[in-house]
Amino acid sequence: MRSDGPWDRAKVSHEEWVAARMKAAALERSAQRALDEIGADHPDRAERTRLLRFARELVRGVEEGDPETVALLLRTSTAG
Repeated sequence: MRSDGPWDRAKVSHEEWVAARMKAAALERSAQRALDEIGADHPDRAERTRLLRFARELVRGVEEGDPETVALLLRTSTAG
């Protein structure tokens, strides 16, 4: 039985935590690709670097079981 995992700290089910983790990982991959597509002197480089940093913070928050980060990602899954 799973206990004391990041999903417990986030107060969500394991399945919900996995969904949030997958979303955060996809955002990180997308941000990395966007950064990789441009040269070092591209005017958008700093903005894309900030985006990647933010995406990595989301991944870290989910992995640590931060309730607010997980809730944010789960909320965006159902918005619309």
